[in-house]
Amino acid sequence: MVKIEAFLPENGEKSKIFLDLLIFSCISEASPSSSSSKALKNAHKWLTSSWKAPGFPSGLEKALRRVRECYRIEFREGASERLQSIAASATPQAHPCLPPLAISSPEIVAAHSNTGAMDIDGDVEDVSRRVQVRFVTKLKPPFKAPTTTIALPSTLTRKGLSSVVNSLLQSGNDDWKHEPFDFLIDGELVRMSLEDFLLAKGISAEKTLEIEYIKAVAPRKEEDPSLHDDWVNAVDGSNQFILTGCYDGLGRIWKGPGNCTHILEGHNGVITSVGVVNSKDNENDTNKVVATGSKDRTVKLWKFDPEPLSENLKISSFRTLVGHTASVQSLASQPNGNLICSGSWDCRINVWQTESNEADIVSVKKRKKGNKQEESQSEVRFVTKLKPPFKAPTTTIALPSTLTRKGLSSVVNSLLQSGNDDWKHEPFDFLIDGELVRMSLEDFLLAKGISAEKTLEIEYIKAVAPRKEEDPSLHDDWVSAVDGSNQFILTGCYDGLGRIWKGPENCTHILEGHNGAITSVGVVNSKDNENDTNKVVATGSKDRTVKLWKFDPEPLSENLKISSFRTLVGHTASVQSLASQPNGNLICSGSWDCRINVWQTESNEADIVSVKKRKKGNKQEESQSEGEAVATLVGHTQCVSSVVWPEYGTIYSASWDHSIRRWDIETGKDTINMFCGKVVNCIDIGGESSALIAGGCSDPTLRIWDPRKPGTLAPSFQFSSHTSWITACKWHKTSWFHLLSSSYDGKVMLWDLRTAWPLAIIDSHEDKVLCADWWNGDSVCLYLKIEEMKWRCD
Repeated sequence: MVKIEAFLPENGEKSKIFLDLLIFSCISEASPSSSSSKALKNAHKWLTSSWKAPGFPSGLEKALRRVRECYRIEFREGASERLQSIAASATPQAHPCLPPLAISSPEIVAAHSNTGAMDIDGDVEDVSRRVQVRFVTKLKPPFKAPTTTIALPSTLTRKGLSSVVNSLLQSGNDDWKHEPFDFLIDGELVRMSLEDFLLAKGISAEKTLEIEYIKAVAPRKEEDPSLHDDWVNAVDGSNQFILTGCYDGLGRIWKGPGNCTHILEGHNGVITSVGVVNSKDNENDTNKVVATGSKDRTVKLWKFDPEPLSENLKISSFRTLVGHTASVQSLASQPNGNLICSGSWDCRINVWQTESNEADIVSVKKRKKGNKQEESQSEVRFVTKLKPPFKAPTTTIALPSTLTRKGLSSVVNSLLQSGNDDWKHEPFDFLIDGELVRMSLEDFLLAKGISAEKTLEIEYIKAVAPRKEEDPSLHDDWVSAVDGSNQFILTGCYDGLGRIWKGPENCTHILEGHNGAITSVGVVNSKDNENDTNKVVATGSKDRTVKLWKFDPEPLSENLKISSFRTLVGHTASVQSLASQPNGNLICSGSWDCRINVWQTESNEADIVSVKKRKKGNKQEESQSEGEAVATLVGHTQCVSSVVWPEYGTIYSASWDHSIRRWDIETGKDTINMFCGKVVNCIDIGGESSALIAGGCSDPTLRIWDPRKPGTLAPSFQFSSHTSWITACKWHKTSWFHLLSSSYDGKVMLWDLRTAWPLAIIDSHEDKVLCADWWNGDSVCLYLKIEEMKWRCD
């Protein structure tokens, strides 16, 4: 019998009787041993700690089941009845925390456990049990130890077993050096003492154990680091060399630690993924092929000799794969190396051929002239839809394949100047098969699989690029809203004032009246009274109101302060966005109260709440009318961040609830509800047939959706050159292809749907750009803290 006083808490006599009976029921009638004593000791610890709480689960059956499952102790027949009969004679009041002893345990089976006596401190009085062991292995000499059976202490762990095996191996080999080993019993790694493993797995200690030993998988030595100049975010060690990709835009090949053999130079952005292409088509080719993916949206293939004659050898890619519209994130190669695939932030997986063939890729030919190798040539014919004097001769000419957009533009200007002595240089963009060329002709033909043998027809168009930066229009605080849809520029500022500008630095009117920061502005283009030369604009504010202002666009003085003629009250939180119906009769406002209110711009008796004349000092201000909303569109569950009113009966809205909705004004219900997965900060409607939705979210990606495509909510275009949240996006009013975006990264970018790269980047700001808009059709107004930048674009 085991002495259990050392494991008892300060419970009553009933707890002691209960534990005695539990232990007695677990003991078989075999010879004493210490194996079961340790398991019982662990079981006692759990049981006694559980009994300290009054909420201990009722029934002994659950306690016995826990002991049986966790400590592999089984109970012999009759233990349950014995416990019930003895527990019935115990005094119930002896210990109030004791669980009820209603027992309905299953048939109890005798265990293999044996006990040895313990003293009051829990120390084992008899010696440890020894087990018979025979070591076997599948390793080849000199790792084969004798397979004789030996007796070992059951307390040995992996480390002790490893020492035993090393001693056996050393006995037959004086030059043997210590090796770490792992051990398997019945195919399972041993990660505890033999004693505990046998108890846990229910294996009898009486039989001879066959233990297989294998080489331990463990770090042995830390090599010297292979240093890079920036973050290393991609590595492939599947070959005899190590391939890495770095944030400095370079790939590197390492023959070993600190031994860089090749530098892969050519990407225009961070390398985000790398992969070895194990081509088996040409076994005689000793060169290796690797692939790299980058934030420049391209995948490049590189070929190199794995046994170079020097270190840090710079090499160029032999093929550039273009097709993604966002950063390439991952790469993988087909086992035979004929194909690779790439995953990108544009939500697509592209599959590429690694070797060129006539059907897929143009072969770029190099011509020799004497001992020198000439660059490849392409036959080109320039065409255009521009009218004279922009029409160049359509004759076919041979041009170097290395020419980029800038070189092609110089060629076209030379052709135009040959027929017009007064010609002044103009920048041009170029289209091949409807796609803008943003790389050399050679790379473009390779990427698109266009043969260089045929004559290329290249269309040239006027370049959309910044030309001139105007003087800034200064404000006293952050400029949070701008509207350049008219001949003037309307701005809203955090100082609570709206301003109207006739041009840079020429402020004609100051709109004074809000009690909070102005967060949104909009021009109300009323067409009802064409004889009225006054203009109407609207402003929304953190003071929860929308105000309407009327002014003469040709004032006699500058900085003329005017008051609103109407205040629209109804929102219960800050007004975030405004839009006007095309005919100007109605406007709508989106707010942090999750609602879209629709208001009349002209007052009528049913709508007017009150007309007031206010006095300020000795002056009497103009009368004001306060209007209420004529309709409220309810459905969004977060802030309505942007509203657009492109058609008479249709409003589009974006919200922080991750949705874009289209509303029918007649019914007040949404006809489209697009879930975008992110907070939507801004939207605009334009593009082809004025049907595309451009949206900026709480990430750096500008997305374009086409709601006419049934059954999908996936964006048709994605542009990912920004590095922070997008704050504004605006379509060009007359072009289906062009739009702009502004971001918290301090940049404004001009985009063309025909290329994944921005046409121009305005990065002259030191702070966040909060808003942007087109002005006069070919200029961009953009605002951040206390300044305006305006770029002219053709």
